[in-house]
Amino acid sequence: MKNKPQIGNWPWYLLAIIIALIIKQFYSQADVSQLRWILKPVSWCVELLSVLEFEWNTEYGYWDKMYSVAIDKSCAGINFWMITFVSSVFAFIHQFKSKAWIFLSLFLDAFLLAIFVNALRIKLILWGLSYEETVPFFGTDHWHRIAGISTYLTFLFAYILTVNHLLIYLRKNNFDA
Repeated sequence: MKNKPQIGNWPWYLLAIIIALIIKQFYSQADVSQLRWILKPVSWCVELLSVLEFEWNTEYGYWDKMYSVAIDKSCAGINFWMITFVSSVFAFIHQFKSKAWIFLSLFLDAFLLAIFVNALRIKLILWGLSYEETVPFFGTDHWHRIAGISTYLTFLFAYILTVNHLLIYLRKNNFDA
């Protein structure tokens, strides 16, 4: 049965969890300079979505001097990347014959999605903070939390549903992966 998880898929599930744990361990011990590889594309996307212009700062990460906005370690999106990657492996890898390529594709797709979603999350936070004075009970911490949770959940569900519908479409058109 192609559409149900099988015992032969467990090594892929386990590998996804191990990779996520290794990356999460690295992230927990990394300083901002060790995360430049993921912070740079996030800052670039935020620049595309806003008027901000970021420069590298060894203490803060990417820093916009004019608006005093930092893209630091907490903005890396590692947690969302790993949750998206592991979720998509568990949801989809059993549907493919060529598992190695799909595994790598899901890893890279989740990485690109994490960069894009993080940039949108940061833009949403900046937009919300501009209304901070008109909504007094919404402090910076509350707005960060609400924007993060709502953005991440929305895009995780949208990603899983989109990939699922794409796979249904491909199966209906006799695409055999």
